[in-house]
Amino acid sequence: MQFESSIHPQRPVPALIGNGRLVTTVGRDGYHEGASSWGADGAATQEFVIAGRRLPGARHSLIPFGRIHMTLWVKGETPVVLEQTQSIHTDVGEVRTRRLYDSVLETSRSLILRHRNTALFETRISNHSQDDVPLSLEFDYVFGKRGDAAIHGLDWSAREECGGITIEWESGDNLGAVYISSEGATWESDGRDCRLIRAVSLGPGDEFVLRTAIDFSDREEFVSRMSHEAWEREIARHAVEWRAFWSTSEVVTGDADVDAFRLASLYTLACQATPWSIPPTVSERYWGAGAFHDEYYPYMGLASAGHQRMASRIPKFRLLTLREALRAGKGSGALYPWSSTEDGRERDPLGHWYTERFHLGQIAATAWTEWLYSRRIEDLQDLYPILRECARYFELEMLVRDERGRLVTRACTDFDESVGEVEAGPFTMAAAVYCLDHAAEAARRLGVDHERRVIWSKLSDELRQNFAVDAKERRYIVPGGKSQHYSVVGYVVPFLCDDASEFARRTVGWASATLKTEQGWKPGLSKSFDGTTWIWTAGHLGMCFSVLRNGEGAWEAVRRGPLAAGQFMSPNEHLDAAGNPIVPWFTTGCGAWLAALHWMFVRVDDMGDHLFPAVPESLPDFSFRGLRLSKGVTVDARVRGGKIDYLSFGSPTALVFQIEVPRRFAVQWPLACGKVTDLEDAWRIQFELLPGENTIIEPGG
Repeated sequence: MQFESSIHPQRPVPALIGNGRLVTTVGRDGYHEGASSWGADGAATQEFVIAGRRLPGARHSLIPFGRIHMTLWVKGETPVVLEQTQSIHTDVGEVRTRRLYDSVLETSRSLILRHRNTALFETRISNHSQDDVPLSLEFDYVFGKRGDAAIHGLDWSAREECGGITIEWESGDNLGAVYISSEGATWESDGRDCRLIRAVSLGPGDEFVLRTAIDFSDREEFVSRMSHEAWEREIARHAVEWRAFWSTSEVVTGDADVDAFRLASLYTLACQATPWSIPPTVSERYWGAGAFHDEYYPYMGLASAGHQRMASRIPKFRLLTLREALRAGKGSGALYPWSSTEDGRERDPLGHWYTERFHLGQIAATAWTEWLYSRRIEDLQDLYPILRECARYFELEMLVRDERGRLVTRACTDFDESVGEVEAGPFTMAAAVYCLDHAAEAARRLGVDHERRVIWSKLSDELRQNFAVDAKERRYIVPGGKSQHYSVVGYVVPFLCDDASEFARRTVGWASATLKTEQGWKPGLSKSFDGTTWIWTAGHLGMCFSVLRNGEGAWEAVRRGPLAAGQFMSPNEHLDAAGNPIVPWFTTGCGAWLAALHWMFVRVDDMGDHLFPAVPESLPDFSFRGLRLSKGVTVDARVRGGKIDYLSFGSPTALVFQIEVPRRFAVQWPLACGKVTDLEDAWRIQFELLPGENTIIEPGG
């Protein structure tokens, strides 16, 4: 699909390209533009960075691998742009730019190969005038700087080689090279600055093409210099890999914005899914590509979409960095960093977020959900140490008695960083209960830690009695006279402490009604949120409504999410009071939104697998393909006029499967295809699956 720059042009953002390791954004000309064109924030992400390649020092900043600038002169002058368009072609992972001048047309392609750390740029200049046109192209490659400042802890030098440039660099215990080459042109360097100038004269109707390849190689991922003879072959392979990504699953709701935003969201995640986790962004400007609790939401969005291998990197990363978390826990369980490097070290600056602990619950929730999807006992054995050590940290470090003798979580920052520390904060209380409950359940299933699991279960049961509530309004609240915040819905999602009660329904309803804005929702009532709109809040609300089986609420949240999108339908963290997109290409918000959309149709939880759990009656026509259930099973469905027109399950092996379906859809299930247990408002259906496709309802059947 093409996402044009004409979508929300009043919310401009640079265009994202990446393969999850090598990532950048490009400006309006398809190359990197400076602060004079974009302002400091818009220009900051227009540099090459590679996930996991960090400078020495306490902040572990990403190494700046350079920026490539292009300047065009026509007849010795900078030409005036008469028309300009840009589009992101998500199906093949590239940006295409078109700029029309008085006498020439400039078109460019910009992409990062999916299968190797190579950036490709192709620019074509054609003469559409009746006269000869002299023109000059200048390319500058600026390595090892961020803004105008040189970078400490990075040693490098550039040299001319085979018509191109080789930049050799060392930083910390890593070293590597950047190879720059342009077909039919020669780069020059004085050892630091790298430049190419190409002057040509175009006759009427003539065209000039310049192709540039930039290869990034180091100890982590060796990449050889790409031959320009392989240009088309490499792009073809790149396109094949992107199309394989898109072939995994599909959702069609009939709402054009929803269907398009799903593709924009998946593109955002695919470009920034690192070999370790999925940071909020892969950029130095926005949290230095640190791994936060935010990874829970991309995990849920990708796993439900069928991209399990990509999603599984996240719990595996937390397992690999458990040793560092145990060291930080000082013998009292695992204390994962608030913002983690790839080897498990803290990278955030000093701040009160250091006291937040709910992130341990989300790390545990991702690990547990990974097992829910697989249902393989060996996977639970692998992941159990995460659950055990997060539970131990809550047990030993976070539980206290308040002045009334009630068991609560100690005062700490509880999601809403604008109000300081809160005792018994809702997100932290819910996280504690989740960790204790699920560590105990995992231990029971594995037959280990009997005494510990008894203690964990007792602590969890007692904590549940002490959730802060407004008895009159019958909803959960932030205690201690603090400003009310969206964190109260944490009891529903992500921690699933309450998925059915009146308190849960009224709390989510309060959040939806009270925090609604013209274009979505804000996350809290403190003044810092006034006038803002957050895509994450829309997505998270949709997840909550899906868990509560409120299809109309879920659908409203899903439909309103794209209202806050930026240019190219890009996901962002939020719109500020002036309507500007803040933190473009933000994975957390779109991950939550994807999960909300998918959970309307399929969901996997502690109770099992669910089909159509939160489909509203106002959505009578929809279809999906490849959405994921447990045990490797996927499901395809088409519904027309509220009736199932097609239903099929794909299975990797022969197995007996069980699924819960709301009654209005379940009554359409062929009774010969399974054993039914009537749950009043739903049916639980047990049926056999063979390897491959298993069609339950044929089209027109």
